[in-house]
Amino acid sequence: MRGLTTPKALGEDIRAVLKDWDLLGPVIWHRSERYTFLARYSPDVESNGAFCRALLRTNSQLIPVGGVVALPSFDLDDLDDTDIRKWVHPPRDMFRPSTQTLLEALLECEPRVKP
Repeated sequence: MRGLTTPKALGEDIRAVLKDWDLLGPVIWHRSERYTFLARYSPDVESNGAFCRALLRTNSQLIPVGGVVALPSFDLDDLDDTDIRKWVHPPRDMFRPSTQTLLEALLECEPRVKP
């Protein structure tokens, strides 16, 4: 499993793009105002310069293969403002978009990011 962590505003844009593409997978909100998108592994993303530049310019990061992602509770009825993380879009099944798909959505949204 991999993941992409972005600032919240960018994450909301990426979420909308993935939804339009019908490729939205699990998304986690963090109290630090960041989103994490869970993904499956794509072997070629590390060598793609456009992806690396977009990650740097947008204050985003890839969670490495085997990296740890703290998951929120599935008790959606017991959420309050003290939660450290919440599901923005909980998993519906085993589907996870590829890491490459997430990074393509990041590139799609990058022009909207203000430096």
